[in-house]
Formats: sequence, C-alpha cells, structure tokens
Amino acid sequence: MLTFACLLATSQAIPADNVDRYIESQMHRHHIPGISLAIIDGGQIVKSKCYGFADRERKIPVTSNTLFQCASISKALVAVAALKLVEEGQLTLDGDVNAELKSWQIPNSELTRAAKVTLRELLSHTSGLNLSADPGYSNGQQMATLL
Repeated sequence: MLTFACLLATSQAIPADNVDRYIESQMHRHHIPGISLAIIDGGQIVKSKCYGFADRERKIPVTSNTLFQCASISKALVAVAALKLVEEGQLTLDGDVNAELKSWQIPNSELTRAAKVTLRELLSHTSGLNLSADPGYSNGQQMATLL
C-alpha cells in the first residue's frame, strides 16, 4: 500500500532551478520513497514531476499514474472548497447539513435529536461523527462507491 507524505513547507522562496534538489533532499531527510508533485500558481500548474519509487524493492518508479492515499490532506482541500461555497452563499456554516445532502443523510441518533449536525461542526471535528482511522485501500482492493 502506498502512503502519502507531505513535505514541510519552507518559509523561504525556492528558486525554480533548485526545486528538484530541494525535493530530493527533503525526501532523503524524511525517508520518503516517492512522491508526485504539482506546483500551482494562479490556478495553473507550473510544474509537475514524479520523484523516487512507488516500490523501492522492485525499483518501480513513481509515474503520473501512480496512486497515492490522500490521507488527511483531503480534509484541508474539502474545507477550502466548503468555505468557498459558504462565501458564495451556496452553503451555510450553521444550518442542518442534511438539508443539503442529497443521496445520503446523517442518520438520526441521540446526538442529532438534540441538535442537527452543521458544516461548522463537521469542519471543526466537533459534530460527534468520527472515524478513528482509515487504513485506505490496498492495491487491487475494490473501492467503496462515492455514496
């Protein structure tokens, strides 16, 4: 199973011609076998490159088709998208999220009878809904449906 690793951001600007050297040094420092990188500036991909190995033992390199578990990085991306919709007036932070959910609803429970679950609670992990850990999917394992 591949895992996703996020390199620590640096407060200093890295010149474009030093990006590869910086990425490789950070991979070595943090023992990261392989990554796929995209640098986005102004909504446009300005650089994309794969580094290292998807399978170090078999010397299989990371390619643009290599699948990585996205892990907790998806939380930040979903939060940004949700808050953009709040800013545009398409969602509300404090309304019942079941009013917006179409194909699935948060099941009624003792918790939801007292107060409905809100987007604010979901984004701040205070809704009472949680999954302690998700191991992701192994290669070849059938993935769950979107629903």
